Amino acid sequence: MYTASVSLCQQNDAVIGHAVYRHRTPLPVKEVPRTKESLWCLHPWLCGQFCFSIGLNLGPILNAFLWTVGGMVSTNWWFSTAKKIRKREGLLSIKSLQKELFTSDVLTIVAASEALCERPSDWGKHIQQSGFLNLPESVSNWEMPADLKLFLDNGEPPVYMTFGSCMQFDLKESTELLIKAARICGKRVIIQSNWDSITKPDDLNIYCTGSVPHSALFKHCSVVVHHGGAGTTQAALLAGRPSVVVAHGFDQVYWAKLLHDNGLGGKPLSRSNLSAAELAQTIKTVLANDAFKRNAEQISTKMKNENGVSRAVQLIQNLKE
Repeated sequence: MYTASVSLCQQNDAVIGHAVYRHRTPLPVKEVPRTKESLWCLHPWLCGQFCFSIGLNLGPILNAFLWTVGGMVSTNWWFSTAKKIRKREGLLSIKSLQKELFTSDVLTIVAASEALCERPSDWGKHIQQSGFLNLPESVSNWEMPADLKLFLDNGEPPVYMTFGSCMQFDLKESTELLIKAARICGKRVIIQSNWDSITKPDDLNIYCTGSVPHSALFKHCSVVVHHGGAGTTQAALLAGRPSVVVAHGFDQVYWAKLLHDNGLGGKPLSRSNLSAAELAQTIKTVLANDAFKRNAEQISTKMKNENGVSRAVQLIQNLKE
């Protein structure tokens, strides 16, 4: 990976990638003078005084301290091989992943909607929000199956349920959890899973689907139950639909809390100890309160006025200057 990285840096004018790539690979961008660099973050969960890392806001001083310590520990744990390579090649050592991202001069693009995520006052100028990357999915080439259209037309808007990429961690158990919750909830639902490996339930109120364009389907649903990934979270809001987030880890806990605090989603749930009954009750609570839908629709209107892709392109093009 390192050898390939050197070649890429020598052959190209710019290197763009997720924040983690910088240390995992590790790209020697700074050692190639003409190569510009840009980093992506799919959430504004960057270390600093006003962002807390453990679920509790302990104030500016302790927040910053915990990020510093956490950055040192995680860098030594996750990037030990990369650090050895950098030492072998005579490159500067990596001391803290979070600290370097937060205090560096490298353009860092946060692909999160400003309508949802207010910019912290301690971010440097190198950190820019593009807005949600509402990428044009292949909706124009996607034709809704006739049986799905019939399901949508023959009843109240269904609840959409999926754990996205996190389904793969325990496909059978996660799918069964969603099926049980759907039945307890007593609502019409659409469950997205890998049905080639799972037996479909024989239930007229449950429609089983594989991967479908979110932008084409979320708008027909009442609530979106999901894992709290950055893309799914903002896609649900763009469609004007509230969420029930079942966080599996990483930044998903952040999104779950953010949605709940802003009246855009039910109470944050954790996959590790979740029962079908608790999930069903949370769904019913969100459905019973029209304020969740109104809040989501208001955010949707603001997000539709953003163009995250164009903004990101402009930020990258500015690197040439």
